[in-house]
Parts: sequence; C-alpha cells; structure tokens
Amino acid sequence: FDFYASFFSPARHRLELTPFFSIDLAPYFNGYPLFMAMAKEKKSGEYLWATEMWHKRILNFDQKPGLVGRFFASRSKKTGK
Repeated sequence: FDFYASFFSPARHRLELTPFFSIDLAPYFNGYPLFMAMAKEKKSGEYLWATEMWHKRILNFDQKPGLVGRFFASRSKKTGK
C-alpha cells in the first residue's frame, strides 16, 4: 500500500511524480470532485457530512467515456443491469 498525498497538487489538480513528469487528473475524474471523507447514517443512508475537493478545471469538464467506459456500458445494456 502506497500513499501518494505528497505527490498530489490540489492547486493544479495533477499528480506530480517528479519535476519533469506529472499526470493530469481531470480526465480521470470526468467532472466529479475528489471525494475525501464522509459519514453516513446506517438506517436512512443519508450523508451526515461529506468532504469533496473541487477544482475549477473539472466544473465544466465533460468528456465522452473512453474504451473501458464504453465496454462496461455496452455490457450493462446487453445484460439489462
């Protein structure tokens, strides 16, 4: 198990592994925030509190699903799930 919090740059929403190599995380979140922590009530399933990290680059991010997303979408249509 590795913990990559020291490599994550919240100001740029990137995973900065070295000064010369970084990975843009916006396409992997596809407009959803980074969900950090939450508490839920067991009976109703309602959130008591939730912590999300938003970035201005993911607010209007809308990208078509990639190959893996299309694969699972087509499988769920065939099986009816």
